[in-house]
Amino acid sequence: MILQLKINMKQFLYFVVVFFTVIICSCAGSSKIVDHSLSRNKNVCKKLCGKVLIYVVFVDTKAGPKWNDTAIRSTLDLYKDAANWIEGQASKNDVKLTIQIKSPSPNKAVESDFPIKNVSAITIFENKNFKKLNEWTDGIVKKIAVNMTDKNENDSLPSVINPKDAERLIARLRNQYNTESVALFFATNHTDANEISLQLNTTNNEDIERVINSYKNSSIIAYELLSLFGAEKLFYSKYGHSKKYAEFAAKEFPEDLMIDPFRDLKGANISQFTQYLIGWRNEIDKQYFRLFKY
Repeated sequence: MILQLKINMKQFLYFVVVFFTVIICSCAGSSKIVDHSLSRNKNVCKKLCGKVLIYVVFVDTKAGPKWNDTAIRSTLDLYKDAANWIEGQASKNDVKLTIQIKSPSPNKAVESDFPIKNVSAITIFENKNFKKLNEWTDGIVKKIAVNMTDKNENDSLPSVINPKDAERLIARLRNQYNTESVALFFATNHTDANEISLQLNTTNNEDIERVINSYKNSSIIAYELLSLFGAEKLFYSKYGHSKKYAEFAAKEFPEDLMIDPFRDLKGANISQFTQYLIGWRNEIDKQYFRLFKY
């Protein structure tokens, strides 16, 4: 019973934090209607097909114990599990997809304290906090750039070795791994009591999209990767989707991972609605247009 309560509390905190993601992604606090179909084919992560690179940067903050070699390797295994599941879903739908997972250093984390001390206590995600998160992740990129001495002849970066921001890092990774699609993850060491999972810049082209995640859960990782490529959450949230919206989505797509990111991947799938958003389908039934907005 105690274990069940703990799991439920973790899920509750996650769904509360989802509100922050809604604001971060839209950056449109004055608008009550968000059209999530606009995230389809946007930014660096456009269609989820072909060659995709997941680039995981481990970050030591003051919010938990430091990453060690064992923890990093076991977490990378979770990313592999998530990638394997998505590749399997792609294969079932005749979509060619190969996901590669890399990290700046497989056994070393970057030290950088998280700029917001208590994410779960924030009720309104102000633009200044959105700016803080982008600047924080860009600062981490500058730190890892010091050790990136490899350089291709056709690299699109300036002649300097160190990229100055996430955009230059993505340019380098695209050339190094011969792919257009780079999913940038910042894996933090937050504890269970204050876990976070945030998506930034997914509906615009003003800055490189990225995920800040502390969950040691392959289904959450898969959910966040799908989100980077345009997938939309399909569950109820107090400051986002209505119960009517969520009930309709659950009835139509009961096994879609976007309904419940905590569900076991073995019992989950990627529905036709989510397939449309991530570029696996070119059309969607008109009855599902209502799910584009809330």
